[in-house]
Amino acid sequence: MQVELQSLHRRLGATSTIMVSSKTLFIKLVDETYIDTRIYIVVGETYEYTGLMEYLYDKGLLAAGQYFVVGVILDQYDSQLPETYLKGVFDNNSIPKLQEAFKSYVGVVIAPPAYPQYNNFTAKVNKYLTLPPFNIRNSLDSIGKMKTIRAEAAYLYDAVYAYAKALDEALRLGEDPLSGSVIINHIKQTTYTSAMGYMVHIDTNGDAEGNYTLIAHKRIENNTDGYGLVPVGIFQLNETLTSALPSLKLLPNESIPWIGDGPPIAEPKCGFRGENCIVIVEESWLAEILGGAMGGLMLILIIILIFAYRNWRYEQELASLIWKVDFKDICMVTDFTCSSANNASNKMTRMSLAMRSSQMSIISCQDADGNELMRITQVFTPIGTFKGTVVALKSIQKRHIDVTRSIRKELKMVG
Repeated sequence: MQVELQSLHRRLGATSTIMVSSKTLFIKLVDETYIDTRIYIVVGETYEYTGLMEYLYDKGLLAAGQYFVVGVILDQYDSQLPETYLKGVFDNNSIPKLQEAFKSYVGVVIAPPAYPQYNNFTAKVNKYLTLPPFNIRNSLDSIGKMKTIRAEAAYLYDAVYAYAKALDEALRLGEDPLSGSVIINHIKQTTYTSAMGYMVHIDTNGDAEGNYTLIAHKRIENNTDGYGLVPVGIFQLNETLTSALPSLKLLPNESIPWIGDGPPIAEPKCGFRGENCIVIVEESWLAEILGGAMGGLMLILIIILIFAYRNWRYEQELASLIWKVDFKDICMVTDFTCSSANNASNKMTRMSLAMRSSQMSIISCQDADGNELMRITQVFTPIGTFKGTVVALKSIQKRHIDVTRSIRKELKMVG
């Protein structure tokens, strides 16, 4: 979105219209692109950069030198007032925020006129404007000033000069002066001095070598504003013309004041979103996955070993002789005494537990008050005591007894 602002210049008595890009446009542009962008290239007028540079600065993207702006300025660069590029559109004072923001900026501009050569051209144009057939009076002559001649007038002069020089050569060689190809062939691969004051070269395609200057944020000597966008280099073709593109040549004792360790890179080492470092990340994940898998396997193995050891120990206990009872630990009951609730002692009938025909045994019980009582019931096996517990006894007439695993388990539970 663009907002049209009208400014009245009273000194010139004229009305001019300035198209100023809204800062909202730059906010949306930066917010949508800053993740996948490091260097912005913008083509436009000088005042159109202020919104972009200001928002990049406010967002904190210019602090570390990772973001940069390259501007291709369409209007003529004014080498006499380099500080004006760091001022607001309607403010003649230097803005501190722009001073900091433009440290991350370089501009490509049409080479400014070379003085004093361009002053000579300006004087000649003003002189011929007052002569026939133009007869244009110079209103500034009364105060000793000349009309300002725009660069387009110098370009027009250069075009006419290149054509006239080629036509002269065609006539001297007896070639057809009306043939466009003949004129173009004489223009190609020529060099001449421009009205702007610098040399111009025409390449093999008939195109004039662009005379462009690189400007950057630098301190201005003998200037109260301190800083401005001043020339630091020029673009020119090499002497052998082996390349169709010009190369940058820094001016003597000049350099580009980069923020950080040097020029910003177009793309981070790992990519804008880390996509170029996926292999390293995958290796890190692989190590973690392998470590986790090995840890899990070790845990499972430990659990299996614990269960295996417990099962082995259990089987060893079953296979041992711990279930066997020494006959000396068994007390053969031959006489019983039973205490009743009133502590009266009653003599019980003596019986021989060694006899298989015995059918008497004693079973302990409790009364309602919890007192231990003894009662006699009829059973068909001998009895005795083992570690204070009444047990039944059975005599087996075998020389060898096969004790199975199930029997051993029962004997272990009893033991």
